[in-house]
Amino acid sequence: MCRAIRYTSGRVYAGMTTAKVGLVTESEIEAFDQANKGRLRGDESKLREGIRAHLQEQKRAARRAQLRLISGAQPLEAFIRLIDQELARP
Repeated sequence: MCRAIRYTSGRVYAGMTTAKVGLVTESEIEAFDQANKGRLRGDESKLREGIRAHLQEQKRAARRAQLRLISGAQPLEAFIRLIDQELARP
């Protein structure tokens, strides 16, 4: 017996904005740290976690912006096209 899974468009959208965003790497944190060396002060471990959170949110925001560009003026058609693109990815 197969049971259908119900997804709301909001749930799918939320999944697409977070699932496809990669984790922040140590090299990204280090690059940010070096670029902002004079402005950052405090405990190194706390700074790194703050940088990680900041960069992760930037990645999520970029993904949300990308999805908004795809959706454009015709949200339903664009949303279906976007889901098709996401399903086609490995």
